[in-house]
Amino acid sequence: MLVPTMTNAEISAEISTDFGGMINKLMAIEKEKAKRMIKTKTYDLIFSDEYKSQRGNKYKYVYHIRGKSRAKMKVNVTLYVFHKTEHSTNVIRLVYNVDKNGMNEGYLYIYSHHFFDRYIERLKLNTSFGEVVNNYMINNVDNIRPLTFGEKVEDEMRKHFDNMEKEHGKELADILRKENSQMFEHMNKNAKDTPVYLFDANGLGCGEKEDDFYIMKTFVSNDMLFNIQKAFGKLNDDVNSQSKREILAEKNRQK
Repeated sequence: MLVPTMTNAEISAEISTDFGGMINKLMAIEKEKAKRMIKTKTYDLIFSDEYKSQRGNKYKYVYHIRGKSRAKMKVNVTLYVFHKTEHSTNVIRLVYNVDKNGMNEGYLYIYSHHFFDRYIERLKLNTSFGEVVNNYMINNVDNIRPLTFGEKVEDEMRKHFDNMEKEHGKELADILRKENSQMFEHMNKNAKDTPVYLFDANGLGCGEKEDDFYIMKTFVSNDMLFNIQKAFGKLNDDVNSQSKREILAEKNRQK
């Protein structure tokens, strides 16, 4: 059973043992749901439930199954459990996906309490810690793979700013590109281990890879990543400064 004083290595061993005992149950659930989906011509389904392991750990799981036939179905699975430490409550999350070739691409995360504190604060949520975690896991069931800067994070950022440029113009987008480039440079420089990121609809989770885990430490909301109001303010300042320079130049020409 998970206890407050466990090290990361001990947590990893505990989760692995639990998962070995749960896998047959989880596969049976998936198979039954897939049969019902085919029968009812449902091609996309997200559902969640709870499971208590033989070692006494109370997990919650989220499934996302999609596809028109059993052979073509793809499944993303999140298992998570609250872990009370000596000082706070963290959330341990095991994620993996399944296709016709079986289970593949699995990752083990620890979300610090601070991560969800920031998530609640920055999204201005007025719900309990547990409810926020549950909603986050359901909404991010497809958000499996952690990203390191230099690969898909750059691609995702580029897409965001390209869309921003189409909607608000190049000047604004360039201000945001510069600001966020500096932010990521600072975060990567100050990370003790390999920095990792998780994009979701509301913003960006930031953390580090430590041993077998991806430790998610804090959350940056979209309005912080893409602060339109702040950028517009800077753009207006630039425009105003330029206008003042033009007026001054015109006055000098008239002299």
